Amino acid sequence: MKNYYDILGVSKGASKEEIKKAYRKLAHQHHPDKGGGDEDKFKEINEAYQVLSDDSKRQQYDQFGQSFGGGAQGNPFGGQGNPFRGQGVEFDLGDIFEQFFGGGASPGDRRGRRETRGRDIEVSLEITLEEAYLGTQKDVSYQTHVVCERCGGKKHEPGSKMITCPTCRGVGKIKQQQRTFLGVFENVQTCPECNGGGSIPDKKCTKCYGEGRIQDSVNVTVDIPAGISDGSAVKIEGAGEAGTNGSSGALYAHIRVKPHSVFKRRESDLYSSVNVNVSQAVLGDTIKVDTIDGKVDLKVPMGTQSGELIRMRSKGMPKLRSRGRGDHFVEVNVDIPKKVTKKTESLFKKLREEGL
Repeated sequence: MKNYYDILGVSKGASKEEIKKAYRKLAHQHHPDKGGGDEDKFKEINEAYQVLSDDSKRQQYDQFGQSFGGGAQGNPFGGQGNPFRGQGVEFDLGDIFEQFFGGGASPGDRRGRRETRGRDIEVSLEITLEEAYLGTQKDVSYQTHVVCERCGGKKHEPGSKMITCPTCRGVGKIKQQQRTFLGVFENVQTCPECNGGGSIPDKKCTKCYGEGRIQDSVNVTVDIPAGISDGSAVKIEGAGEAGTNGSSGALYAHIRVKPHSVFKRRESDLYSSVNVNVSQAVLGDTIKVDTIDGKVDLKVPMGTQSGELIRMRSKGMPKLRSRGRGDHFVEVNVDIPKKVTKKTESLFKKLREEGL
């Protein structure tokens, strides 16, 4: 006679929670769909659990060595098989076992892997502020899957064709009946012959071996528009990985604008600073300052305070999504001399007497 307690690896006085925990662990370990699974052992574990998890059956088993509960052992439906059979209900065994054990078939296997679009590819490009101002082009190279030149992504030899998969008859899936402790279910799996596509090459391409794509080096020129900002991305459709259906992903070029030694940028506006002496700040002056497109004259108004910003309209960066340019703001710093000549000192004393 089978010892159900030994089969589950628990003591005779084990609680229902301990029995349930042991059962789940063993069922997950020996499930026939898993690598190294054992169908006979799995059935034995189910049989033991059906008895020991039921108070009435467990009492009978402890007293008489067997359970007299109705129905066949190991079938929780009382020997009736699957009560949903014939009701138009199709079960995916992977979903059921995933709920019970956190495992089961992968999402791709449960849905059926159809031919898919290629993955997107991301690269990083570093440019100068001047390049961001004018716009530029950058060449990038990377390895990825590209459409096979010989078959053009069609997977078959030129002059050949694709035919309906004989294994799944073009459906892309195959159904298998599975007997479990819950009854008999239909397990839907991706067709291994066509990988879910429903068709196979009559004669596989000799270069890509029916894949429709090959691994190769790709060289792409990225057009970077004027006014692009740090952290932006340029998208190039079709420059990513070639998919198994011939549709390629996109290339995303992430732009990093290097810090500038003179200018600070805030969106489309630029900022810089200039030093003037006391007389220039007091009396005003016209001085030369650097901008992103060369030196220009800047008028310093009379009485300019140290730290004051002077605005030069439309001397900033191009506006990426609209017309025109931002502004350039120049911060004026007034130099206060630490040492002066006797003559200068005398002049400043006179100014002080004037209340200046």
